[in-house]
Amino acid sequence: MQVEVYETETEVYEAVAAHAVGLLAAVTTGRRAVVAVPGGRQGRALMLALASHDDLPWLETDWCVTHDGLTVAAGEVRAVDLLREEFGRGRGVPDDRIHAPDAAPSLQESATGYDRALRRLTADNGEVDLVCLLLSADGDVAAWHVAGGDMPSDRLAVAAGQDLVTVTPALVAAARAVVVVAIGAEVCDVVTRVLRGGDHDETAPVRHVVPSERVTWFSERAAVTELLRGAEPVEA
Repeated sequence: MQVEVYETETEVYEAVAAHAVGLLAAVTTGRRAVVAVPGGRQGRALMLALASHDDLPWLETDWCVTHDGLTVAAGEVRAVDLLREEFGRGRGVPDDRIHAPDAAPSLQESATGYDRALRRLTADNGEVDLVCLLLSADGDVAAWHVAGGDMPSDRLAVAAGQDLVTVTPALVAAARAVVVVAIGAEVCDVVTRVLRGGDHDETAPVRHVVPSERVTWFSERAAVTELLRGAEPVEA
């Protein structure tokens, strides 16, 4: 597992975007890529960083959300609406290349529909090419916390409660590449425990992101202050 540390939040998002460019350049010869990104304020910042790149295969990629709320509070925006604004209007990605849970009579029906959509998108190679996850102070990624960390292993998307639909650890485990983004001092504790291998909190959802060469962490320096304490720089 690789960990990259940057001084500022802006540098982190730009590094993730550059990482995505390199990954997708190798994927989109002969087939479409599938990428899942989060919503919210940080998700939008990541989308803006991605949208600044002319060299992303915009029209050869299907863009999905890692999780989305079917209703939003005042002042908030659904993740799918952010995708349509930043990638649809901003980059000309057609609506049929942007995917999120649809409104349905029940949350479970919405999750089932999204599960089917993701399975269709990944039918050719069986996996999402890149999943981008944002880490919260409680160790949450996507919306796994709403299920108490107990996620089914045989589905791609599930009704997780609290009016949210989320991809599961099974999708992340099968992804070709995974990015975990850690921003701010408030996530420092969970980053330290996870990356030192001492996270024994069985309720921390990020524990499902198993360290491997497919997983890259992009962290703001404030999020790894404790981890870097006492570390010595590598000589050139």
